Amino acid sequence: MLWWTEAVLVAVVLMNLLVLGSSRLAACIRFVAVQGILLGILTFVAHEGTSTLRTAFLAIASIGVKGLAFPALLVRALREAEVRREIEPYVGYNLSMLLGLATLTFRVAAHCSGRPLHQLCWSLRHRQPQKSPHPSVGLSRA
Repeated sequence: MLWWTEAVLVAVVLMNLLVLGSSRLAACIRFVAVQGILLGILTFVAHEGTSTLRTAFLAIASIGVKGLAFPALLVRALREAEVRREIEPYVGYNLSMLLGLATLTFRVAAHCSGRPLHQLCWSLRHRQPQKSPHPSVGLSRA
């Protein structure tokens, strides 16, 4: 069931992008709660053929803590603290989304290249100039 695993991971990444584009604290808490539930479901999906009682307990505990308990505590604290419910990013929403998408694209490119991320970063920084295919190209006449 690799398809289900990939679908859950894509949903988790989309939740991250929704958090980047959201300006309401309550909405961010809900998105992170859904992400916690998805991560608990991922435990079931990743161990599809070898599910045990330990796997089930771990998944249910993960869903309970990350998807229900922590968000409920955060919403209660938000309500009782009477804080401003709007958040403002340091760089603006459009740039936040652009940086999030750029980071995601760079990470996917690193994964698809088959090299670890640090090697890909090093090769981009220390790229050698390409040589001309013909020896006379680039020479000026005197």
